Amino acid sequence: MRNDRAHFAVICLTLALVLLTPTALAADHPLSHSIVSYLPMPSSGEWTQVAVAPDGSRAYFTDAYERVAVIDMSDDSLITTITLPNNDFIGGITVGPTGRTFVTSRTRLMEIDPSTNTTVNNVAAPWTWEGHIVVTSDGQTAYAAGGDEIFVIDLSGGGASFVDTVPGGLVNGLVGANPGWSTGWLDAYRIALSPDDDRLYVVGDRGAGGLYPLVTIDGLTGGSYAGLTLNTVDMPNAVSAGGEPQIAVNAAGDLLFDSYGNVWQTSTMSVYQTVALDAWSNWDPSCVAQSPNGAYIYYQGWGLSSGTSRRTTYGGEELLVASGATYDLVDLDGLGSNGLTGINMPEGSGWDGLGVYNAHEMVIHPDGDKLYFAAGGSGALSIALSISPTSGLIVPDRGGNHGNVTVRVVGSFTAGTAVALRRSGQSDIAGTNTSVFADGTIETTFDLTGAQTGKYDVVFTPPSGSAWQIAQGFTVEEDREEATLDLLGDRVIEAVVGAPEAIVLVRAKNTGNVDLEDLIITFNLTAGTRFTVTVPPTIPGVATEPAEEHVADDQPVRVWVSRLPPQRTYTVEVAVAGQDTSPATWDVEMFGIVGYVQGPSSGTTAGVTLTRKDTQREGAIGELCTFGDAVIKGINAELRRRGENSLSATGEGVVGDVIRQVAIEYGAAKVSSIIAKALAQLVVTALVPQAMPVFAVTFGAVSDIKSCFDFAVSLVTFGVIFPSDPNDKLCAVGVGQYMRGSETLSFRIRFENVATASANAQQVRITDVLDDDLDWDTLVIGDSSHPDKLSVDLNATTRTITWTFNALNLPPNVTPPQGQGWVEFTVKSEASLADGATITNQARIYFDLNDPIDTNVVQRTIDRTPPTSAVAALSSVSNSTSLAVAWAGTDAGSGVQDYTVYVSRDNGSYSAWQEQTKATSATYTGEVGSTYKFYSVARDRLGNTEPAPSEADTTTAISLQATEQPAPACGCGGASAAMVALCILGLWRGRRT
Repeated sequence: MRNDRAHFAVICLTLALVLLTPTALAADHPLSHSIVSYLPMPSSGEWTQVAVAPDGSRAYFTDAYERVAVIDMSDDSLITTITLPNNDFIGGITVGPTGRTFVTSRTRLMEIDPSTNTTVNNVAAPWTWEGHIVVTSDGQTAYAAGGDEIFVIDLSGGGASFVDTVPGGLVNGLVGANPGWSTGWLDAYRIALSPDDDRLYVVGDRGAGGLYPLVTIDGLTGGSYAGLTLNTVDMPNAVSAGGEPQIAVNAAGDLLFDSYGNVWQTSTMSVYQTVALDAWSNWDPSCVAQSPNGAYIYYQGWGLSSGTSRRTTYGGEELLVASGATYDLVDLDGLGSNGLTGINMPEGSGWDGLGVYNAHEMVIHPDGDKLYFAAGGSGALSIALSISPTSGLIVPDRGGNHGNVTVRVVGSFTAGTAVALRRSGQSDIAGTNTSVFADGTIETTFDLTGAQTGKYDVVFTPPSGSAWQIAQGFTVEEDREEATLDLLGDRVIEAVVGAPEAIVLVRAKNTGNVDLEDLIITFNLTAGTRFTVTVPPTIPGVATEPAEEHVADDQPVRVWVSRLPPQRTYTVEVAVAGQDTSPATWDVEMFGIVGYVQGPSSGTTAGVTLTRKDTQREGAIGELCTFGDAVIKGINAELRRRGENSLSATGEGVVGDVIRQVAIEYGAAKVSSIIAKALAQLVVTALVPQAMPVFAVTFGAVSDIKSCFDFAVSLVTFGVIFPSDPNDKLCAVGVGQYMRGSETLSFRIRFENVATASANAQQVRITDVLDDDLDWDTLVIGDSSHPDKLSVDLNATTRTITWTFNALNLPPNVTPPQGQGWVEFTVKSEASLADGATITNQARIYFDLNDPIDTNVVQRTIDRTPPTSAVAALSSVSNSTSLAVAWAGTDAGSGVQDYTVYVSRDNGSYSAWQEQTKATSATYTGEVGSTYKFYSVARDRLGNTEPAPSEADTTTAISLQATEQPAPACGCGGASAAMVALCILGLWRGRRT
């Protein structure tokens, strides 16, 4: 019988949250509440350009033909429609700093009088091609593009006349005055002016290589238009598709943005940073605008692959929002389950009725609170942005009170500026490791451990001048550690010898509110796959390390990120190629996870026998193992001296003593370097820190190079403690068998035609009957392994999902994954489920005419009940200032995660003494004559937190002075022997568990 057995699994990953505070529901970004409205435009127009008055009073929209619609920006009403003379195509419109409004057509330059809404200064133009126009900041000069020329217009004296840069004969523009440009000059598609009026930026027509040239013309304020400097650079295609690019210059003039997502440093005309617009697969960008305060960059475009499931988002018009501080796209609804979200724009009626816009332009209101958008045949829109004037200046604008939080602030800061958080009644929290980047953005790190929650002023003190602040610009809140991993690209890639490389972007994002340190991104590739890993720097503007080619084996690829601040992403580019030899083609399956470097669990080392190994080793890992061997050798010698054969529970001090001596012999810096180099080799990254915070386990047997490699791996364990993004179709739901009930369950059903099967499987059918406790209305059918062969049937009455693969021809899985397949879906639990309710899910798989195969049962129990805890009773009177305080707790569901113990002195207010600790005892040092009260609050692994008791668990009074004991040296008191050793090496940094 063919397909005599099948391997399958329903996957709904439950990740151990040992070092992770429970996931909190993400809050919508204020911009997600923005309102998009159509403007009352005249009918039958092709609205192509828009300009706004600098005082925010009027917006002018141009019809491609002879009309200009004037909008009152106070209420977005239509003031009037101006019909221009000559029935000529309109090329550009601009409003100068004094409100003078100019329109260019194919043959004319016209000024609109705002008091009469009529045209004045109607001047014949020396061009035969409509082009864009810009006005200088003093309102005295304008530059207008006309074909392969840029003309100068004198606006002084209230008039408008063209300046002949080469007197005599026809009117010449800048090209005529600089004849050396003629051979290399292209038609000017779009122009922009620097704030100092000295430089003109010109986007030319697409060149022979398919890239648009970006031209700078310098020296405009030098008193003569001859002898200007011209420089040309190609504009990179930062996205998979892109039409004619638009550009915008920021208020300071040091940055230029193009609609492809490139951020240019104008001083060098080099790309400073790239906004990851490719996070939206096949998204065609059209427009770009920056908010006046620099807080946000807006990108408008439309999705080419509308309705396709293999996208981060779906097709249609969207406005993407990027942070001006981090140049990361902002997910406006904060939910990982639906991919990246922007501001959804309504479907349009233009462009063949497909619901998309064409020939459009976007500008922002001078106050930064509204966008105006020319939507071609669909009309025009206004987008009211739901943000405050300071919104987005500080990223993140909140942080957790148990760790470091690195923030960036948009502005024009100078080196040496100090930053601090200030709140009445509290000591200032000074920023450390402060840096000012080339664009004037400042970055600093606040240690918020133990900080009082609430609003804080952000105070900036420059090296000279007065301090200033953003009032209540930062919020301290309860800490939350979260991260997601997103694979942008196909997870299953057909690798072909000689074919171009397939690119997959592996993107980690910190969705919590504290810095994540020592993050490990892990991904797997099918063995034998040739690949390169491009690891970008963590500081914008620094060159990317060159990629080296590798061949995948059975070991995962690991990338180490030293620090990932909140709301920031880190993207690794993986280029996958086929082998140089047969097989000529095969599938490369890729999946990824993100987690921490974790330390060893506490406990005894009794029974571990240490043996001496003298094998010679080379390279970084060899050095590391040589150091390990030296430690092992020293431990064995010390054990022999003590007459012991193994480490006992009472002999752990041997480890610390030996490592201390070996560290002296090697030098602590040398040891740090060895470990850093070894880890760098393991994680495929060129970033080598000064001292790695790894947790070393120095006893173990190593006898050859492979064992030595394994020994190096044993120095760090890569635990998965964060959920993968749904793009990887894996979801962390709850802890163990428990969940709170608000999560989205993500399932993958896998099937396999085993290698021993006698024939190919032609039809595979999968059925899944949803539990009544699952909300059918939230069901979303996801991706599958063979979408071109799949049909899906949904029966709401029987609550049954049926997937059917026809003509699948799935072969025996001799060469995985050719004989494997899968389907995916997500669904939420019913919101009304009571505590203790249990959800079960199971699928059934049919191979051709064979008997069905039932999958394993996935079960989740709702747990919303907090744990209980108490501090053990102390004697009512203590004769020592050292109080041995112990506490304990129980939880009937997911289990106790940690405890916070509070203390009150002499009936004063309570304060947290031990915060979110896994320990169940500690010593509190009090003072004679004082009375102390204690109580505990427990938290379970799902985040359910015990309410504070109405009165203390225990009370004690100290009546006699006691002898104080000195604190342990090195700041590692109470740590295990291994941690003490790391402290000596300079490698230990505390991490809460």
